[in-house]
Amino acid sequence: MKENRFLRWQGWKWIFPLPLWGGVLLFLSCCAGLIWVFLKGLETWWPAYALYAVSAYSLTALCVRIPGGIRATQGWIRNHPGVEQVVRDKALRFKTKLYAGQILNFAYGIFKIASGVIVGSAWIGADGIYNFAQAMIQLFQILRYRKPGSLLNQWRSYRICGWLVLLMHLTILF
Repeated sequence: MKENRFLRWQGWKWIFPLPLWGGVLLFLSCCAGLIWVFLKGLETWWPAYALYAVSAYSLTALCVRIPGGIRATQGWIRNHPGVEQVVRDKALRFKTKLYAGQILNFAYGIFKIASGVIVGSAWIGADGIYNFAQAMIQLFQILRYRKPGSLLNQWRSYRICGWLVLLMHLTILF
């Protein structure tokens, strides 16, 4: 792969001497300043123009420093034995993503149900029940994958999933 000499140019360090953390801090402070300027309606105030210039500089400096930060993070991952194991072990990554997704699905379904009750919207509540039923189906499949058990238990799991699919379709109809 051909390396881009423009990104490796050392002159960027003279134009943007801030380290990555300094660029992030300057960018966040400029964002807060711009929010304040726009909320107060001071867009034409003369210090606001200086803030516009500094925020453009900080955004450019941050964008220039991001590739180096990514390379440094990748180097840290390669040199750290615990993180390297997580990155390279596909089974562990699969399980982590599966369980994290399951927790998020349950939380989202409960959030939607609670939002429907608080707002008084049947549509949001039905969408929450739909999402919660999806999370339950996924949970039954995870449990069946972890501990298959007998054929009778598998058929019970399938039957419960079928009832949950029916519940999902009923929430769409109503």
